[in-house]
Amino acid sequence: MRSTAYRSLTPAGLLLTACTTAFGQYAPDSTARPLFTDVFVMWGAEGIGTTLSSLDQWRALAPSSELLSRDLSDHLIPEERMHRNEGAVGFAASITRPLGQRMSHRSGPHLRGGFTFLHHLGDLLELNKEVRTPWDTLTSSQTGAQYFVDSVHTSRYTFVHGYKRVGLDVSLIYLKQYPGRWSLYGGVGASVGLTFAGTLAARHAVARSVEESDDVSWYSHWDDDLTTEEEVIRTADAASFGLYLPFGVGYRLGKNRPFWRALNLVYEFRPGLSFGGTPKIGSGLNTSMGAYFGLRVDLTQQ
Repeated sequence: MRSTAYRSLTPAGLLLTACTTAFGQYAPDSTARPLFTDVFVMWGAEGIGTTLSSLDQWRALAPSSELLSRDLSDHLIPEERMHRNEGAVGFAASITRPLGQRMSHRSGPHLRGGFTFLHHLGDLLELNKEVRTPWDTLTSSQTGAQYFVDSVHTSRYTFVHGYKRVGLDVSLIYLKQYPGRWSLYGGVGASVGLTFAGTLAARHAVARSVEESDDVSWYSHWDDDLTTEEEVIRTADAASFGLYLPFGVGYRLGKNRPFWRALNLVYEFRPGLSFGGTPKIGSGLNTSMGAYFGLRVDLTQQ
C-alpha cells in the first residue's frame, strides 16, 4: 500500500525528495561522506579590464574593416570614452563533492566543478575630429552687443566589439556551515573556455552645426545634413583561461521544513585574472572582478 506521507507533499517537496533520493539521503550532522553535497545556480556580472588598448589592436582584430583601415591620426580620443569596457553579464552553475574521509556539520573542503556563460557587452573606442570655421556675426537688437558664431564640422568614429564566452570551472573551496542559517566559503579556482559569436560594429558619423565661438553656449543649431557609414564584421573565436578566488556567504531560508532547509541564498565575489579571449592581439592579460547571486541547494538535507 502506498504511504499517505507522499500524498501530502507539495510539488516542490516531491522535487526535493527526488533530488535527495538520487544523491542519497543524509542527515545534516552526519560524518559520512556523500557523493555530492551542493548545487550552485547563480546569476551575475563581471567587470573585465580593458583588452583593446590601442588602435593597432583594433585593426588586428578586424583586418577587413574599411573604416579601421583609414588614417585616423587626426582624430582625438575623448578622455571619458577612452578604451571603455562595458563588462559582462552571465550565469554560473556547479556541483560540489566533499574531500577527506569525514565531515562535521557540513564544514570542510569541497571540490566544485561546473560551467560559466558570459555575454560580454563590448569594448568601446570613440575617435572625434572637430573643425571650426567663422560663420557669421549676430548683433543683439536690444543691447547692440555682437556675438560670433562658428560653423562646426564634426567627424566621429565609434567601434564596439562584443562576444560570448562559455567555460568550464573547477575550484577548491572550504565551506564553513555555522549553527543556524549562515555559512561562509572561500578558495581558489581556474577556468578554461572559448569566446565565440564575436562581432565588431563600426560607425562613422559626420555632422555639421552652428555654435557660438565662446564657451558660453547660448546659441547652437544642428544641421540636418548628417551622413553615416556603418559596418559589422565577424571576429574570430579564441581560447580563454582564468584564475580566480571565490569568496561567498550563504543564508539558509528555513530551519524546520526540509525543502526550505535545503535552500540557501548565496552571494559570491570573484576577483581574478584572465588570459586570452580576444583573438589576434596576444595573450590579453587582464584583471577581472565578478559578483554572483543565486542559490546553493544543500543535497544533504532530508
